[in-house]
Amino acid sequence: HPFLAPIAAGQCIRIMTGAVIPPDCDCVIPHEKVASISTSEIVLAAGSVKSGANCRRRGEDLAQGELAMSDGTLLQAAQIGMLASLGIAEIEVYRRLKVAFFSTGDELQALGNAPAAGMLYDSNRYSMQALLTRLGCETVDLGIVQDQPDAIRAALLQAAKEADVVLTSGGMAGGDADFTRRMMQELGDVHFWQLLMRPGRPFAFGHLQSGAKQATLFGLPGNPVALMISFYMLVRPALLRMMGVRAAPLPQLLVSMDAYAIPNEKLEEVAKQVLASRKQAHIDAIKQAQADFNEADMEYRYEVVKPHSSGHAFEVSYEGTQRGKTFFGYVGYVSNRKIFNLFVNTQFSFVAGRRDMFSEVLAGFAITLP
Repeated sequence: HPFLAPIAAGQCIRIMTGAVIPPDCDCVIPHEKVASISTSEIVLAAGSVKSGANCRRRGEDLAQGELAMSDGTLLQAAQIGMLASLGIAEIEVYRRLKVAFFSTGDELQALGNAPAAGMLYDSNRYSMQALLTRLGCETVDLGIVQDQPDAIRAALLQAAKEADVVLTSGGMAGGDADFTRRMMQELGDVHFWQLLMRPGRPFAFGHLQSGAKQATLFGLPGNPVALMISFYMLVRPALLRMMGVRAAPLPQLLVSMDAYAIPNEKLEEVAKQVLASRKQAHIDAIKQAQADFNEADMEYRYEVVKPHSSGHAFEVSYEGTQRGKTFFGYVGYVSNRKIFNLFVNTQFSFVAGRRDMFSEVLAGFAITLP
C-alpha cells in the first residue's frame, strides 16, 4: 500500500522494508537507528540521515530495455528467480537430457554389503549421478554390470533405448576383461577411445544404435579420479552444448604446489603437459611481432631432450618452423623438489629481426631461477 501523499521537509513517515518510497523522500532510516519514537516526534541518532541511504533505485538491478537473459543460459536458482521477478511464468526451453549410466567390473559391489576380499565399493555411479544431477539432467541408473560380453551388450542396448546419452565407467583399456569398448564397437560407432591425457587416457566417444534410436556414448575410465577429470573436461561441455547452453566455464582455483613433490617416473609427462600448455601464448606473441605470420603454414613440435643433470628435473626443448625457417626456440626445466620449481627461459628467433630472452612466471607455481 504505497503512501503517495506529499511529505514536507523535516517530516518522515513509517515504511515497511521493501515498500515503495514516497515521492518526496530521499532516504530510509532503519528502525534500530532511531533514538526514540513518540506520538508527536521521532528523535534520530546522530549521523543517521544521509541522502540516498538504504534506497534501491528503480531499474538499479535491470533497466528497461536491458537484456535480462541471453539465449543458451543454463537455468539455475538465480536465473529462475530473476524470471519470476519479471513476472515471466513460462519460457521456451530445451528439454532436459536423459542420461543412462552404469559401472562395469566383477570387482565392484554395491553399498550396504559387507566388504569382501578383493572387492571394491562402486563409487563411480554415485559420482556420475551427482555430476549429472548438478547439470539438470534426467538420470537412469542401470547399476553394476559384470565383465561379461552379453551383460554389457544388454546394458548398452537398454541404455541407448531409454536415454539420449549413455555413460559407462570402466572397461575402456585393452585388457582381456575389458569388454565394454568391444561391445560399443559392435553396437555402434566409436570415433575414438584413447586420448593423450592423464588422468583420463582410456576414454571413448561415439554413438550407439538401439533399433531406430541412436544415443550419444561416452565411455569413461574406471579410476575414480580419471572419471571425474574426464567428465569435467570432456563430458560436461558436450552435455551442456546438447542442452543448448552457450557457455558455462568451469570455475578455476589457484592451488599452491609448495606441499607436493612429483615422482621421477611421472615428471617427464608433467613437463610435457605444463610446457605444452604455453604454446598458444607463444604463438600469439609471434603474431604480434611478425605481420606476415601465418599459423596455417607453421609446423610446431616439441621434444623432451634429456633428464637434467641434477637428476630431479627434465630439460625440454621446443622448436617451430615456418616456410623452412626456424622462428622459435623454447627451453624449460621442470623439477620435482620439495617445492615444485618451474623456471622457463624462452628464446624468440627470426621475429621482427629481434632476439629476446626472458623468464616467464606461471601462476600457481613457485619460481626458482637458475
